[in-house]
Amino acid sequence: PSLDHLAKQIDTGAHAFSSTNSQAVAAWASGDYEKAVSLDPGFGAAWSSWVQARMAAAGNQEAKQQAIDIAARALAQPNLQSPVDRAQLEFVSATLRQDEPAQERALTALARLMPHDVALLRQLATRETNARRFSEAARYYGLILQEAPDDIEMWNQLGYAQALGGDLESAQKSFERYGRDPARTANALDSE
Repeated sequence: PSLDHLAKQIDTGAHAFSSTNSQAVAAWASGDYEKAVSLDPGFGAAWSSWVQARMAAAGNQEAKQQAIDIAARALAQPNLQSPVDRAQLEFVSATLRQDEPAQERALTALARLMPHDVALLRQLATRETNARRFSEAARYYGLILQEAPDDIEMWNQLGYAQALGGDLESAQKSFERYGRDPARTANALDSE
């Protein structure tokens, strides 16, 4: 509770840790995920870690199926503490099952819950670009640049998304911003 309070003071959008059961947290920290979730069935981070551990061993179909089963058990918990953990488990489960619409729903939910997570925003921008939804991709690149305005490469990506989405004026400005970096000037002209 003290760390959750401190985290909220640092970042008002911080989410509480997904367990207050010290024995479950100790089991999770030592890698005994099954024990952790038996002590606290709502401990989302332990469920996620357990799924990730099985996925890492997923060189075979049996381990992959075990990861799918563990994720399903986790998502069946009505008292899963953290909405972030639930959305992450939904994404992993959808990925394992190769369910693209469910992956997209989970990522969108994660973006609402963690709007400042640049890695997540990049993933969403890339997915939108690959799906040829350029206006939505441009929106995500814009959000990335709000968090990391000096990420020069994102200005180029934003310009392409804007151009392919039909917003040529904004694309021109993004490419100009990209070209202010002396190392990118030639590429910015090529992009324009």
